[in-house]
Amino acid sequence: MEGGAMVREFRCPDERLSGRLIEAVSALREERPLFRPTFRLQLIDAGLIGLYFEPPVTDADVEMAQAINRLPIVEVLEDMP
Repeated sequence: MEGGAMVREFRCPDERLSGRLIEAVSALREERPLFRPTFRLQLIDAGLIGLYFEPPVTDADVEMAQAINRLPIVEVLEDMP
């Protein structure tokens, strides 16, 4: 699968955990060296994290988004192609 940009938004149920979410995503990135570092992680608002994957989006990018979805401190807000 390859395509255009992909945007994911995640909310921490407790906004005080936003920093932990950023740390968890960074740890995922380090433990999976095959993932391209071509996504931006942005704190949008208290407890709201935005993840933007640069095009072309690959299967590895989708796998990374799915790994983030499985983090226990995450609620998936939006899934936009």
